Formats: sequence, C-alpha cells, structure tokens
Amino acid sequence: DSCAFPALASHGKSRLRGADSSSSACNSSTPRLEMTSFDATKASLHGVLRAQLSAGSSDGAAAAIRNSLGVDAEEAATPQHKADAELLVRMFMEGLLKANNNVEAAGVPQLLDLAIAMASADVGLFDPNTPFALLEDLFDAQVVSSAERLFALVEQRGDALMPLLADPKSGMRAKLTFLRMCTDLARRLSKSKNTNFCGRILMYMAYVLPLSERSGVNLKGVFATTDLALDDEADPADAIDPPASPANCLGASSGRRQ
Repeated sequence: DSCAFPALASHGKSRLRGADSSSSACNSSTPRLEMTSFDATKASLHGVLRAQLSAGSSDGAAAAIRNSLGVDAEEAATPQHKADAELLVRMFMEGLLKANNNVEAAGVPQLLDLAIAMASADVGLFDPNTPFALLEDLFDAQVVSSAERLFALVEQRGDALMPLLADPKSGMRAKLTFLRMCTDLARRLSKSKNTNFCGRILMYMAYVLPLSERSGVNLKGVFATTDLALDDEADPADAIDPPASPANCLGASSGRRQ
C-alpha cells in the first residue's frame, strides 16, 4: 500500500521513514528487473540478427531467434513476444542506419527479407506488421530522391508481402501500416515533378491490395453534385478558321510571284 499511496503513511516519523524506504525500493527494484530482462533480450536478439546479416543466409535463423526471445520450440510465439521482437528489430535497423547511411551497405534489404521470413505463416515468430513497420521507418528517414530509389525494395518483394496482408485478423494492422506508409509518401511528392513516382506507388497499391479493399471502394456512394453548364450556342469569336488547302496555298504563292 505504501508503494501505491505513499502519502497515506503520515502517522509518525518511523512510519514516514518506512514508507519512503519501501516506496523507493518499490520504484527502483521492479522496473530494474524488467529493464534487465529487456536488455538481455535486446542483446541476444541483436546478436542473432548481426550474425545472420554477416552470414548472408537465413539458415537456422528461426531457431536462434526463438531462443533469443525465450519461446519454447514446441510453443507458438505470444503477442507479447511478437511485440518485443518488432520493437527490437526496429531499434536494430535504426542502429544500422546510424552507423552507415548507405541502406544497401548497412544490410537493410537483408534485414527486411529476414523479417518477412520470420513473419510468414510457416514460422510465425514476428508479427506481420514488422516488415511494414521497418519500411515505414525507412521511408520516414529518407528524402524524396532516396525514397524513389529505395521504393524498388518494396516493388521487388511484392509477392512476399502480399500473404502478410491476406489474413483478415493478423493482417489488419499490417494493412493499416502499409496504407499509411504509401499515403504519407505520396503526400510528400510533387504532382508536377514526381508524377512517375506517384504512379508507381498507386500501381503497387493496386497490385498488392484486392479490388474489394475498403480504402479503395466508394462505400458511401459519394459523387460530384456540381452542375456543369454547357453552352449550346458557340461564340463566333471563338470559332477556328479551317486550315487552308494545299491548292489555295499554291495559288496564293503563284499570285505573289506574278
């Protein structure tokens, strides 16, 4: 009680000292234990990810990541495990980009492939949202010219990302992250200078998402109600003279010669 309500312990100096000591112990010991566990998981998972990027292969990655997250071999990863893994993978990518501004040299494409593999239905160690969260963080940190070049990472992995959006339950959060990433990226572009990039984003969204996707369907049936007034009588001043025929042009030129 003294930890939750230290102000209630006000009946004598000894009671106050006891309340202060117990509250300080409560406030220091419990978060420290949680932080120690998180730091241990962070160090273990980051070590596994670093080793996988150095090896250039995902062989044995599932068992190593399962070990680092503390998931038993015969059990499925819990939502808490997946949430921890997503946060730690995003922190790992942030560290890669701080150490090396070159996305390819830092190993971000390999990390993205590993996240997609671990989020697949066959493995299920990562949440389906994890690869899209990595892409969202990546594009938020890039200027438009770099984002246009790096969008090829998304286009090349379209077939691998589509199954992560297919599940109506687990893929809902991933779908929202994907839509937010694309709309935020398109909002940063110029309609006159970045038309090609805008078209690539729209075509990719149409390729990945189904035709019945809620974000692309006019559910309310809203349409333009503005009346367009058409003038049936053309103004003679606006009339365009017909082009001169070749014969008339030749006749005019011969008349000038004479």
